[in-house]
Amino acid sequence: MNICFVTARFPFPITKGDTLRAYYQIRELSREHSVHLIAVAENAVPPSAFAEMQKYCSGIEVVKVGRARSFATVAALGIGSRLPLQVLYFLAPELQATVERAARRQKFDVIHAMTIRVGPAVFAAPDVPVVVDFMDSFAANISTRRALVGPLKRRVYDIELARVTAYEREIAHRAAGGFVIADLDRKAIGVPGLAIIPNGVDLAAFPFYSGERDAQTLVFTGNMGYQPNVDAVTWFAAECWPELKSHQPDLRLVIVGARPSPAVLALARQPGIEVTGRVESMVPYLHRATIAVCPIRCGSGMQNKLLEAMATGAPVVTTEFANRGIGAVAGRDVAVGSDAAQLVDAISLLLNDRALRERQALSAQAWVEATYGWSRHAAALVEEYSRAIRAMNVPPLEKAG
Repeated sequence: MNICFVTARFPFPITKGDTLRAYYQIRELSREHSVHLIAVAENAVPPSAFAEMQKYCSGIEVVKVGRARSFATVAALGIGSRLPLQVLYFLAPELQATVERAARRQKFDVIHAMTIRVGPAVFAAPDVPVVVDFMDSFAANISTRRALVGPLKRRVYDIELARVTAYEREIAHRAAGGFVIADLDRKAIGVPGLAIIPNGVDLAAFPFYSGERDAQTLVFTGNMGYQPNVDAVTWFAAECWPELKSHQPDLRLVIVGARPSPAVLALARQPGIEVTGRVESMVPYLHRATIAVCPIRCGSGMQNKLLEAMATGAPVVTTEFANRGIGAVAGRDVAVGSDAAQLVDAISLLLNDRALRERQALSAQAWVEATYGWSRHAAALVEEYSRAIRAMNVPPLEKAG
């Protein structure tokens, strides 16, 4: 197939969930198909990042939309527009023009729209089927986050929730095909025909490690400017850490990830907590940690950090909320708690039982390897593309008489 792949962020370097998913989709698709990338970028794309994507793309076009312009668009159109704020933020007429010109130059079999953020631009070629990767439902994400903010911010969330709910359904009905990460996202969008294509994990990039680990070290990984991660780690530090520390005085919590918010940076003032900021690789931290914690309480989709930790052999303690997106077996592959007390108990149990840690780690790695592979993901993508192409090419029924 000849695929036009449209993204709201340049897929490399991998900094967020959408860039991770787009990067591996393009990499796997390129093994058998031609991929033409059209990406929005806030800043100039570093030559090394451009070169990385050139390995997999037949062509690359970048539409630069700076942050100042994005905020100006939101400020100018945010009140009166029906579009969600996060769609307005990436709104760029030249993106639609770029898609249209590319479609005229070469015959695309399908246009892959990476999230609803590029929705206004991807229908520029009406004769080419559009398949939308919703990833996780933005409506589901916002609805869980609004419950954890104050009254003033909640009013903004309510407005955005109404817009996102309507726009996700509009795009789902307008596109020739679409898919989400998990069933809970499909239910939130409310369109049963959406396929479910979960993320994968790169087992070569996150190798299993069975050697010695730092004694009594917990690790939390992720984009530490992302609100669900900020909420998770600040809540954990307030509700779980004091109890854990009182029983395990030498216990350490290492918070690893780019863009730490002020609230996250402030946690480093607590005894035993370290905030690293951006690192070249999460792998050394996952290999050294005794336990990987994921106390996520809000958001949507699936937690890649869980898959990555399990792939590397770090025993995982997480919330029921975070685990529902991946479906690991509680008590076998992960330890799960529904509140602070249960998380503390699960962590304490693992800290004091090396054999249990090793059994859980081996089970989790085997389950991830069998369940979540990017090659399987790409095969499901191609199946969805083919279904959309067939649906678009079905001739209309002749009218009777």
